[in-house]
Amino acid sequence: MPSIYWELVIRSVFACLLCGPLVAQDPPLFPSADSVRMEAAPRRAAAEEERRLREKMADFVRAWNDFVQEYAGRGAFNIRKARRITRAWRRLEREGAWPKP
Repeated sequence: MPSIYWELVIRSVFACLLCGPLVAQDPPLFPSADSVRMEAAPRRAAAEEERRLREKMADFVRAWNDFVQEYAGRGAFNIRKARRITRAWRRLEREGAWPKP
């Protein structure tokens, strides 16, 4: 009986010594809340930046379409709508969130 007991103890210790460092290197099954927040912050910032850029692009496109419809329909150059296009374009240029190639 004692020999079986010691054999099991030796095998258990040997298995712990061999597998212990491997188990310690595995990432946790459930990440901590802090690590999740830290990983999500850059994604949230990028999504916000993209939303602002899309909003400014949509504003420019709306201004352009209004101008074109007026010009095509009436044949008149509406200076107010042309200025609105210019303002929308400048806001779009200032955004600085252009995609990087």
